Amino acid sequence: MVVSDKVLEAWIARIFEACGVPPADAQRAARVLVATNLRGVDTHGVARVPAYVDLLQRGAVNAKPRMTCEQRAGVLHFDGDRGLGQICGLKAVEHSIEAARTQGCVAVVMRHVGHLGALGHFTRIAAEANMIALMMQNGPPIMALEGAKRPAIGNNPMSFAAPRPGGAPLVFDMATSETAFGRIIAAANTGAEIPDGWALDSEGRPTRNAKAALDGMLLPTGGHKGIGIAMLVEVLAGSLTGNQPGKQGSGKMMPPEFGGFLLTLNPELIAGPQYAPHIADWIGVYLSSSDQMRVPGERTVQSETERKSTGIPIPAGLLADLSRVADKLGVPHLSA
Repeated sequence: MVVSDKVLEAWIARIFEACGVPPADAQRAARVLVATNLRGVDTHGVARVPAYVDLLQRGAVNAKPRMTCEQRAGVLHFDGDRGLGQICGLKAVEHSIEAARTQGCVAVVMRHVGHLGALGHFTRIAAEANMIALMMQNGPPIMALEGAKRPAIGNNPMSFAAPRPGGAPLVFDMATSETAFGRIIAAANTGAEIPDGWALDSEGRPTRNAKAALDGMLLPTGGHKGIGIAMLVEVLAGSLTGNQPGKQGSGKMMPPEFGGFLLTLNPELIAGPQYAPHIADWIGVYLSSSDQMRVPGERTVQSETERKSTGIPIPAGLLADLSRVADKLGVPHLSA
């Protein structure tokens, strides 16, 4: 099925409302997820709704959280009260942007936040407000180096974004594993093989079988370098927050809460007028090195333009999963 973003957004919002999420929050969460699909990041869009609904129905994620944000020791301390990650992420980045208008550099420690999904959505918001942002989230152990017998650390994702003159923001979003966990799930659901270098089975052996990978471990991008980046994320998003998602669930069962870290910088206050010409110059050098070069974020902008016109594709398997969720909640099925 191919469906318009507005129709899909309204349907997902109804599903969240049926779980007790207030209408305004349900609409905002749905908008984040559908925007993720519009940008072509289908593994982190509405495909995550069944897992979120399960958490909401079990009370593991709070449908009506009392989020707080206060400044202590020069740092914003944000507590999501186990709310949906999409709402937590929006609130945290809004607080950070507001503070950075006068403070220049704002660090946000994010406690008890739900799964944030595509971090690039939130850093993009900051960049569109003329801020530079770095965001990260820890997760349960699902990654290890070759030969390991059990998962060692999360594939802890991170994203940064920066405004640039005359173009869409630079937006980079990555998991520290060679591929996102959602892509392994998608391959397992369709029976497709995965490439070499993505995962290990439960005995620590390289595998191309997606289902064996789900029972095993993801491999880090760049070997020890990927593990090192995952450790950086764990320090900032985990050790500073105290959140340990691995104590509450596994990679196969999404934990109800995570830790996060957000850094927002105001280039106007920090660098002044030198920022714009400098970033334009080095990006120009980068792009001129090859006709094939792209600035991170351009492909998602292209996807968003195309899908707003043609619609968002929803695979049959995902549509069936979402329809089963809707049935349980008494929400009518999606119609194109």
